Amino acid sequence: MTLRPLLPPDGVTAYRSSATDRRQISLFVAGWLVGSIGALSPAGVTAVTYFDAVARAGFMDRTDADLEHWLAPGALFPAFHVFRALARGETMRQVRIEAASLLACAVRDGRRLTLVVANTSTQAATVHLTLPGLAGGRLALADETTLPALIWNPLWVDTAARSVPGPLEGLELSLPRQAVGFLSGSLVGSDAQRARF
Repeated sequence: MTLRPLLPPDGVTAYRSSATDRRQISLFVAGWLVGSIGALSPAGVTAVTYFDAVARAGFMDRTDADLEHWLAPGALFPAFHVFRALARGETMRQVRIEAASLLACAVRDGRRLTLVVANTSTQAATVHLTLPGLAGGRLALADETTLPALIWNPLWVDTAARSVPGPLEGLELSLPRQAVGFLSGSLVGSDAQRARF
């Protein structure tokens, strides 16, 4: 699955990606990916191939020509971090949020819950989350200010995550425009068995 249609095969081999889309390196694509994965999972889709692995239509760049002033060969695109965060769980669910500009997807692996929330709007947005039984919450926020850091660190979500103060049962999460939030924590007590997301 790509942002643009695939071009016909050059021969009888494989389809190739169409012209590079400058959005590929953006936070917009990371948000789009959250919504796409979240929408396909409850529909019963069990496998999807997104983008190229490496190149301008992929998750990291390997060329010498910059698309943006802060990019260089080997840079990771924001969508890389979405894939890495969602790959940590075995049970994936779409999370329904009332605001149309907010998209979310969650994965659960035993007692560990990872929630990725994306604001696809050009305006800041706030989401209210009800996460009973979630403890030890940590949040990393990918936005325009963190782009220079996340493009060079494949473990950025882990290293940038900060503890979330206060109870997580009624968490209010503010997302700048086109930002992606990565929230993780452990489900404790009886809520670990009945948690729904």
